[in-house]
Amino acid sequence: MIELLATSYEFAPLAAAGVLGMIYLISLIVGGGLLVISTFLGGDADADADIDPGVDGDVDGDVPGDHAGVMSLSNWFSMRFCVYFAAAFGLVGTTLVSITNLLPAVVLTCAVLGGLVVGQGAHQVMRSLARTSGNSQVRREDYVDKPGRVTIAIAPPGRGEVAIQVKGRERFIPATAQRGDDRFDVGSKVVVVGFNNGTVEVVSEKEHEFVNQS
Repeated sequence: MIELLATSYEFAPLAAAGVLGMIYLISLIVGGGLLVISTFLGGDADADADIDPGVDGDVDGDVPGDHAGVMSLSNWFSMRFCVYFAAAFGLVGTTLVSITNLLPAVVLTCAVLGGLVVGQGAHQVMRSLARTSGNSQVRREDYVDKPGRVTIAIAPPGRGEVAIQVKGRERFIPATAQRGDDRFDVGSKVVVVGFNNGTVEVVSEKEHEFVNQS
């Protein structure tokens, strides 16, 4: 009986917060649970599943002449982002509802901001690690004739970026078009035909199929 009363008292603030309180708690349970599962499975359970509708902002990146697709959703959102966002959103919201008397709007704002910061931080760190691992200790045969997906628009003479499945993992690597008059927008399907100094050369899937069938 005492334990039941203690449990009821513990969740009383969440119940008083109404629907938002339940949303915070559910987000914490789901997001936290997925993080625990991914930890025990070696971190691969929340492998990025990028959301990429092919939106290209054509904004200059760090390399002169590059057209970095910063407006591409794949640069900002992934399954990993969603998991970390849910966990942080739920944790911040549940904590603030339980120990403070802040207005619901303030709690919601803090929870959303906390989720965005944590989720985006995790996404960008893992994206950076994936890009780095894709450029270290690589062999030409690991990339040539492999299909890829453009993640940063390729517009000669600048470089872009493609995502390629190598040894069971998606790696991000700088890319240029083999032909000077080819341009590939974000989301385009390409095939790697060359590899030199950490940069791949690509052609369209259709061109690659045509050449191989000739």
